[in-house]
Amino acid sequence: MNVHHGLKHPEKMNSHKLVTEIFQNISKNEGGIGFITGDFNSFPGKEGEDELNVLHQAGYKELLNDLKTHNSVPISGTFVGYSFDPFQCPNNTFGAQLDHIYTTAPEKINSHSCYINTQRYDGSDRENPANEAEILQDADGNGMHDKFPSDHLFGTVWTQVNTGTSK
Repeated sequence: MNVHHGLKHPEKMNSHKLVTEIFQNISKNEGGIGFITGDFNSFPGKEGEDELNVLHQAGYKELLNDLKTHNSVPISGTFVGYSFDPFQCPNNTFGAQLDHIYTTAPEKINSHSCYINTQRYDGSDRENPANEAEILQDADGNGMHDKFPSDHLFGTVWTQVNTGTSK
């Protein structure tokens, strides 16, 4: 299931509760592993922690921890931000982690790995960036804020999950 939450705290709390109920009903009948992914818009702070705690308390595990590129460059978050966004992001780093991957059955996962794909939209690689500031630059070294179709991390989060089964 993929979600894209709005910005209002009560709506996000209700949405998390609804999603956990839906998955609980499905897993009773079907078993298997479910994933909840997307833009949770849970900003750091008390409200954001409360929103994500709904999932943690229901037994869900966050898979998108310790964000890095495929070359192990640490990434601070998944939010790039636009200049006109009410939530600002520093120019040389990503902002908060607003995008998440949760699993409904953490006990069934033997191992997993996630990394941020640093390819440009044209498919060319960023040639092993050394830090976030280099990822946020174009080929000429100019900043990339306000030049993406989304205010979230460009590219893709690659996730590999090993459950020890072929299913």
